[in-house]
Amino acid sequence: MYEVFIRTACFIAAAALISSCIKDDRDGCYDPGEFRLYVKAVDTASGQDITPGGEAGEVMLALFDSLGRFVASRVLPSDDVSARRPWTITDFDMTGIQVSAWGAVGQEAEPSPPVTTGSGFYRLPVDGEGWSAPPGDFFFGLDTLRPPVPTRGSGEVVITQKNAKLHVTVRGLDDPDDGRYYFVLETPRNGYDISGRPDGGRCRIRQAGRFNGVRELVSPAPCLLIHSADPANTGPGEGAVVTLFERAPDGDRELAVADRADTGGYIALYPGRTTNVLIDLTESASASVRVEVTGWQEIFLWSDW
Repeated sequence: MYEVFIRTACFIAAAALISSCIKDDRDGCYDPGEFRLYVKAVDTASGQDITPGGEAGEVMLALFDSLGRFVASRVLPSDDVSARRPWTITDFDMTGIQVSAWGAVGQEAEPSPPVTTGSGFYRLPVDGEGWSAPPGDFFFGLDTLRPPVPTRGSGEVVITQKNAKLHVTVRGLDDPDDGRYYFVLETPRNGYDISGRPDGGRCRIRQAGRFNGVRELVSPAPCLLIHSADPANTGPGEGAVVTLFERAPDGDRELAVADRADTGGYIALYPGRTTNVLIDLTESASASVRVEVTGWQEIFLWSDW
């Protein structure tokens, strides 16, 4: 009689647990063969979880085996990402799988499907005159699901802001006419491979300027660019170049070129941060160049100097 009571009690407890899983959609309740892969969006500078805000948009997830060969991919809609709904995987073992995740890519980038972790890319389109379109607000994450991974369980890939921002200020121009000047911004790469490394040919973006309240010509907004391959050790040909042009009826005229700061360093672009460049034409016959790096949402106010 006692054994019957124990078996009955166990059956009731199991039924209650299953019922609770269905009712509450509890993360701890899994089908024996399923793996749930979640995406978490984090602010690069602050480390704050920004997943619910939806900044990461839809996220493309690509999976690679331990030899770097492509296994599968899926696009998680932005609503699923912000609501923390996972990609539920049931048809292969996730042990040692590498995950490449790209968010907020938008329509500005031209993708190439991956075959291995060393192939596939996102590149910026170039028009007939050689000008690149600025990239979207890319998010990126790369992680390996370390063994042992259970046949049932979950994992998470963290994505952060991938691109860099560049904001330009020019001091010392005589004529405060917005339509008279523009910037050309150049970087040595125009995209990323699927593993997040800067890749491809040179990028050239033309950006109009506008005058602010203290007669400085500034970027209308920070321009999104592919970050430097190694921002901490940017050398010749690896940094950004800013050229100031003046429009003229007989041909546009180059007024100043900034490729390194007065301190000697080249202009590095940091993922998830803003590189602020001041081109000062008031101090001497040649331009002086200053550089300050700030957070993703910050612009350095050179007018305070």
